[in-house]
Amino acid sequence: VATNLPGGFMLTAATLEYMEQSEDPRVHLVYSDGPASVSVFVDVGVAASEQVEGLTSMGAANAYSVMVDGLLVTAMGEVPAQTVHQIATSMQLQGDNE
Repeated sequence: VATNLPGGFMLTAATLEYMEQSEDPRVHLVYSDGPASVSVFVDVGVAASEQVEGLTSMGAANAYSVMVDGLLVTAMGEVPAQTVHQIATSMQLQGDNE
């Protein structure tokens, strides 16, 4: 779950995606403020060589990846770099009792 969302953003979708190359599903969360949306992907069991953290930009799209509790969290969308950074770095594991 995101603990510090930018103003107006809220969770609008949550799904599990199964990838051919992994036994573990990937969590896909979508946060939106209406006109803009940010996809957050949470990957389990990512090889150390693939644990790249930081900002990536391509055109109007920005992505920010960070390791959180051994999981690779990547937030991406056509939003400012600060927005994907804030969402990615605010992600925390949700406990079973929450």
